[in-house]
Amino acid sequence: MTYSKQQLSDFAQRAKELDKSGMKSDLDSWPELAEKAWTEDGARLDSVPSKVIVVGMGGSGITGDILKSISDESRSKTMFTVLKDDRIPAWAGPDALVVGISCSGNTQETLSAIAHADKLGIPYVTVGSGGALEKFSKSRGKIHVKTQMLSSPRASMPAMLYASLRLLCESRILNIDERALRGSLDAMKSARKNAGSISEGNKSLELAEELEKGGVPIILASRRTTAAGERFRQSLNETSKMNATFNHIPEAFHNTVDIFDAPPERRTGYRATLLNLEDDPVEIKQRQDVLGELLQLRGIKTIKAPYERSQYLGMIASMMYYLEYTTYYLAIMRELDPSPVPAVDFLKSKLK
Repeated sequence: MTYSKQQLSDFAQRAKELDKSGMKSDLDSWPELAEKAWTEDGARLDSVPSKVIVVGMGGSGITGDILKSISDESRSKTMFTVLKDDRIPAWAGPDALVVGISCSGNTQETLSAIAHADKLGIPYVTVGSGGALEKFSKSRGKIHVKTQMLSSPRASMPAMLYASLRLLCESRILNIDERALRGSLDAMKSARKNAGSISEGNKSLELAEELEKGGVPIILASRRTTAAGERFRQSLNETSKMNATFNHIPEAFHNTVDIFDAPPERRTGYRATLLNLEDDPVEIKQRQDVLGELLQLRGIKTIKAPYERSQYLGMIASMMYYLEYTTYYLAIMRELDPSPVPAVDFLKSKLK
């Protein structure tokens, strides 16, 4: 759709009225937030573990997913597992490292998992803005990497990601060269130049408008974009208050694709968002091509997630950034303040 200048001006004004916590300002600061987290003096571990267990919920858990994907992409010999629960698995031992991530520092499940690791004698470090997690870690003489929290943990994810990256790179667990790191920051800045400006040609605004037309978004991602896909699903739920499904390829080829055989009148609202990268290996591209053919045959609207050309980290970081702006704009289109999460707050209050 082509917007008039007046329509764009009205939308920007409405965003200011609805966005009472200033989430837009937080999103606009992501490249600088990431750079600050990376450049601050970081801690270093004395030894390299054979296994890393990243513990976190929500955006903190997605940080773990990204770290695992970076490890997989670089073919690291250190095994990465992401735990979104409150108990350390029985197979973990002294050769493992638990990385507990909680932006607020008060996530119940993460605190329980770290206390469990402490009881079992498994090495651990923690990452977050403070709270009970920092107090517990320091009381046990453990490393705590302090991060900045903006208006909400959701809006602060780059701080957690780049602080964790710095720790793992300094400790020789992951290997990201300075060029790739700087490239990822540049990619985020390029994404912001487009998506952060409420103007014609805004890719995130266009994607939000498409999703607002109706139906449950169907997100389809490969192993390389799984973290971005899951994060998109989370933010559609939290920020836009919209149901969405996340599906992993090739697993989706064995079940999810059957929904496209529903009667035509029942699949008119389907919208498939594909998370592809230009340098995907041939086996991923082949599956994407076949899936695209199926979607076309079934008359399913297909949308490709935008990103900036870069090395792997930059492509993933910019894709997530575009999609985060998308969920923000979608909330405004739905006349919602994007920040409050009363259902989550209710559950947390009952489970204290």
